[in-house]
Amino acid sequence: CTPVRTGLRLKQSGETSAEVTAVIGISGRAKGTIVLGMSVEMACEILHRMVGTRVHTVSDEVCDAVGEVTNMIAGSAKSQLAKYELSISLPNVITGNGLQMHFPTNVSPMIVEFKSDIGPLSIEVGFTEI
Repeated sequence: CTPVRTGLRLKQSGETSAEVTAVIGISGRAKGTIVLGMSVEMACEILHRMVGTRVHTVSDEVCDAVGEVTNMIAGSAKSQLAKYELSISLPNVITGNGLQMHFPTNVSPMIVEFKSDIGPLSIEVGFTEI
């Protein structure tokens, strides 16, 4: 699946509308958070496309698949971030509605929105220099 960017905006509140969320920490010369958010349907389709298993609800396997995709995205960014003396953590996958995402104080996170053939997703980014 090839996501296509559909929007870029500043985040207005702490709440996320995503039902499945992968969170990566940024550390080094800056601190912050990167959040990948998607629907349950998209997360289930990721598992299906990765291993062929069809499910319709979030399970440990679905969370593992979302974590792996997030690792792939983070892995591509890792070399670019290293030249800025930044490191990234392993992703944590959390599920639920109305989750509050916290970014460093006085940071206005950006939201990059995408569409794809398996659904919409968003990446929220907020960090500050130490």
